[in-house]
Amino acid sequence: MTGRTIARALTAIVLATALAPRADAAATGPVEIPVIVSLTGTLAFVGSEEAQALHAMEPAINAAGGIGGRPVAFVVQDDQSSPQVAVQLANALLAKKAQVILGTTSGGACAAIAPLIKQDAVLYAFTPAFHPAPGSYGFSAGVSTADAMTFIVGYLRKRGVRSIATISSNDANGQDAERTLRDALALPANAAIKLVADEYFNPADLTVAAQIEAVKRSNAQALVTFSSGAPFGTILRGVNDAGLGIPVLTSPASLNATVMRQFARYIPKELLIAAAPSDAPDVVPPGALKSQIARYLAAMKSAALTPDHTYASVWDPALIIVEALRKYGPDATAAQIHDYIATLHWIGANGEYDFPAVGQRGLNTRLSVMMRYDAVRDAFVPASRLGGA
Repeated sequence: MTGRTIARALTAIVLATALAPRADAAATGPVEIPVIVSLTGTLAFVGSEEAQALHAMEPAINAAGGIGGRPVAFVVQDDQSSPQVAVQLANALLAKKAQVILGTTSGGACAAIAPLIKQDAVLYAFTPAFHPAPGSYGFSAGVSTADAMTFIVGYLRKRGVRSIATISSNDANGQDAERTLRDALALPANAAIKLVADEYFNPADLTVAAQIEAVKRSNAQALVTFSSGAPFGTILRGVNDAGLGIPVLTSPASLNATVMRQFARYIPKELLIAAAPSDAPDVVPPGALKSQIARYLAAMKSAALTPDHTYASVWDPALIIVEALRKYGPDATAAQIHDYIATLHWIGANGEYDFPAVGQRGLNTRLSVMMRYDAVRDAFVPASRLGGA
C-alpha cells in the first residue's frame, strides 16, 4: 500500500464509529458505506487491495455526482482475517442500523455474518467462496467457485486431460474447493476425467512434500488447488522441489502480480488461473463490456494501481450498491437495495449481470477466460478465448 492509501485506510478505521449515514448529517456530507475486509492477518494481501480499490473508486464516483450530489466514502474496518472479529464488526454495524455491508474478504467470514443480517441489511461479499441462500439478503462477487471449477475442468477436458489431482486446505475455503471439484467431475460431460489423487494440508503447514509425492505417484496430468496467499506459496514450493512438471490450475485469488513476484522462484512452467473479462481486456470485443472495463482501468491508472483480479472483484459490487443508493437515496431501506439487485440486468467490468437468472451473484462462466502467468514478461496472458475455448 502507498503511504497515502495507508493514511486513508487508517482514517477510515478511526471513523468507524460513524458506521452509517446519520439522519442529522448535513445534506452535503459524505454518504458513508460500511466495509469489512481483512487488512491484517493471513488474508491481508487480498484485503489491503480491496481497500485500495474502494478508495481508488471514490474520486470516479464523486466526479460523476456521488449519491444525490453528496460524496461517497467507503468506511473500511479490519476483521483481522478472523470470522469471529467479522461477526463482532457486523453486529456493531447492524446495531447502528446500517442497511448495507460490503465485504468481507473470506467465504468463512461471510458465512458467519450471513445468519445475522436476515432482512436488516444487504451483505455483498467480495469473495466468490460465499454461497448465499437463494432469495436471501446476501450477494456474492464474481463467478461462484462451483462454476469456476466447472470452467476449469471443462478447459482441461478440451485439452485432452483425463486424470487430475487436487490439494486442498482443511479449512472452509479448501473444503468448498474440493466439494465443487467433485461436483464438476460428476457432470456427464466430464465422465472421462478421473480424480487420481485427493490430498489435504493445514494452511499453517510449512511443507506439503508428502502430498506432492502422492500426486507424483498418481501420474496426474494436472494439479488443481484453490489455496491462496502463503498456503499457495507452500504448494508452489512443493511442486518446484519435487520437479512436478504438470500444469497447476488455481483460483483468481492468485491473479496478482505481487503474489507472483513473491513466489517467483517456485512458479511452475504452466500456471493457469480462471479469470474474468476485466483480467483479459485484449480478448474482449468492442462494445459495452469493453467500455466498462476501460472505465475500471482508467480509475486504477488514476490511483497509480496496477490492475489485478482483486481490484476488479471489488469494482462491480461497489458500483451496484452505489447505483442502488442513487436510485432510492442514501436512506434507502435494505429491502429496496435487495430488490434493486435481485432484479438487475447490468454490464460491469466483470461481465454481463443477470441476477434474475443467476441468483445471488448475477454472473456465470459464459465470459470467463483462462489466464497463464508468463514469468519472462512478469505478466498474465490469455490462454483461452472468452468462455474457455
